[in-house]
Amino acid sequence: PDRVIGGSLTGLAQPFNVFVDETNDRLYVASANEGPAGPDPAIVIFDNASTKNGNVPFTRKVGGPLTTFFSHLTVHNVFLDPIRDEFYVAHHQSDILVFGPASTINGNVSPTRTLSGFDNALGFFYLPAEDVLYVSDANASCGSGAGGAPCPGAPPQAIKVFYNASTL
Repeated sequence: PDRVIGGSLTGLAQPFNVFVDETNDRLYVASANEGPAGPDPAIVIFDNASTKNGNVPFTRKVGGPLTTFFSHLTVHNVFLDPIRDEFYVAHHQSDILVFGPASTINGNVSPTRTLSGFDNALGFFYLPAEDVLYVSDANASCGSGAGGAPCPGAPPQAIKVFYNASTL
C-alpha cells in the first residue's frame, strides 16, 4: 500500500466497510465490534482523508449506547447521502440505522431514523441522486451450529429496493 491508517489512535476495531466522501475529503469507516471485551462498534470518521497515514487520531466517532450499535452486536456497512447530509448503517440484522447530520455528527447519539423489517440486512447500496436504496436481505435460520449466521440458500433470499428512501 501507499499509505496505511492503523494503530491505537485511529479508533478502529475490525474495520469492515469504508465510504469515501471525495467532495469533502472524508473517510467513514464501519468499525465492527471485537466482542464483549473489545471496543464497542462505531462509525469512525477521518477528515482530510487523502492525507492520513499511520497511527493518526480520528476526527469524529459515532458510537455508544444511544446509537444502538451494541444492541445490534456490530456494524458492517456505512453509506453516505451527501445530498441530505446523513449516513446509513447496517449490521447484518433486522435494521438499517440512519444518522445525521453526517458532516458534524459526533459521539453517543441516537439514529434519526430506523428502517426495520429485514431478516438480515447483509449489505446495501444507496443512490443519493435518485434516492433509491438497495438492501440484500437473507434468512438467518441455519440453527445453533451457525451461531445465527445467515444461511446460504435459505429462503427468503432477496434484494429489496426502496424508492424515496430518505422519506422512509
